[in-house]
Amino acid sequence: MVAERLGLENEVIQILKLLEDNTDFLLSGGAGSGKTYSLIKLIGQLLLENPSSVYAVITYTNSAVDEIEKRYNSDRLDVSTIHDFLWNNISHFQKEIKQILIDLVKDPEMRLFTVNDDSFSDEYFDNMKISYKDYKSLKNGVVSHDEIIVIANKIFEHHEMIRRIISDKYAAIFVDEYQDTSKEIIEIFLNYFRKESRGIRFGFFGDSMQAIYEDGVGDLNEYLLGDKSIVQVIKNQNRRNPKSVMDLANKIRTDNVIQKPSIDLDAPNMKDGMLKKGNCIFIYSDASNLEEIKSKIESKFDIDFSNSQETKELNLTHSLIAKKAGYAGLMEIYDKDKILDYVKRIRNFIRDYSIQNDFSESSLSDVVEALRMQTDTTLHSKLNPTRTQKYFIEENNTLYLDALSMNYNELSSIYIEKEQLIDDNKKNSQQDNLIKHLYKIEKNISLYNEGNYNEFLRKTDYLSFIKNTRDLVSLKKNIDSLVNIKNKTIEDIINEADKYKICIIDDNLKDFCLRTVSYTH
Repeated sequence: MVAERLGLENEVIQILKLLEDNTDFLLSGGAGSGKTYSLIKLIGQLLLENPSSVYAVITYTNSAVDEIEKRYNSDRLDVSTIHDFLWNNISHFQKEIKQILIDLVKDPEMRLFTVNDDSFSDEYFDNMKISYKDYKSLKNGVVSHDEIIVIANKIFEHHEMIRRIISDKYAAIFVDEYQDTSKEIIEIFLNYFRKESRGIRFGFFGDSMQAIYEDGVGDLNEYLLGDKSIVQVIKNQNRRNPKSVMDLANKIRTDNVIQKPSIDLDAPNMKDGMLKKGNCIFIYSDASNLEEIKSKIESKFDIDFSNSQETKELNLTHSLIAKKAGYAGLMEIYDKDKILDYVKRIRNFIRDYSIQNDFSESSLSDVVEALRMQTDTTLHSKLNPTRTQKYFIEENNTLYLDALSMNYNELSSIYIEKEQLIDDNKKNSQQDNLIKHLYKIEKNISLYNEGNYNEFLRKTDYLSFIKNTRDLVSLKKNIDSLVNIKNKTIEDIINEADKYKICIIDDNLKDFCLRTVSYTH
């Protein structure tokens, strides 16, 4: 096989040797280094060298799944997103899933798992088949993305037999863009599966410096040392950018990845053996002179900001994003409620002064009174609203009185801030479930209008609701009705989307409404 590896890049050859030695690995490389290219080459070589082995590749998006599957149409290659991978491998173990669901629903700390049904018991799911869809309805045995992660983690932690089945099924599992994979997934692979020692190997591809999400693992530093060790392979080459961009990136990076120009003459940054030319410049400005700065840049560098093919504009602040997207007013509303700011002030007081009281049955008014009773008078000013909060309370006194009578735990769990409006197309722990639901409606409509019918049917589970051909024929009319907003309220849109089965009102939205409606009204 050595001769057949002659055309492979050095990093792939290193990884193949690690796998032969039953060693897990991490391929680290900056943007433009060709990590996915290495993954694809590795897969091809493994399928060639090991004709009886099965491999799994976990990617972040369905488009990445399609790209890899187009290159390798093999029944020995399982390519999927992380949620599909987990569900495909645990869905047959219904008995175990149901028991874990029961335990999670009964655990008061697990807010994801709430069944609003007075008849709930240990036998609640016995006559159901637990299914995984794009929406959550625990009452009907339907789990969604977030629940899958928790359930799978529990199953692989406690069920040795299921771990062994997966270990026997795959020779190796590779995770692309590992840095944004949840900590629970890394725990499954590098903690639970390693208990079996049955030959399954794990490989991770990504860049810790490109981690985006707070609930992602970020890096694998704790696994690079000691008994948990995996071996890091560094890919220093850059196949995309001018040298000036690489030099800037190398100054910013805080790890051991130092990017160098690719020596591949076929790479995008090479032309006739010469590096692509380019410059990096930093210009300081503020919102008041932004357009003036743009005009100067256009003039000096012959750049047209109106041409999206030539230029890309990244807005980092929430206020700029809101203004560009046309919802600056909505942003202000989300950040305006100073009563909830006051509740947060009380919550911080309890944390800062290590108050151990059980306030689960107390109102906000009871909590404030109890804190005054058991703390020194010199601290009482910190229990009062700030000047801004006091002004808002005076203007909204009825709402404040309602808040004082509400259960403190329920009130303090309500979170309404500007960050909840920002969509990241994948996940955002701060984004509230109302906004997530509206984005889902928009996404599902876009899938249909763009002709991506398979993905539309998968996302909406629309086929399971069709009773006759008329239901399918009326779909286009229903989509048009949702797009033609006219004077419809947000509530109208949500209810119509649910009625037409284009976006089901699930547990997440119901829970959000239950927690907020009592406060806002």
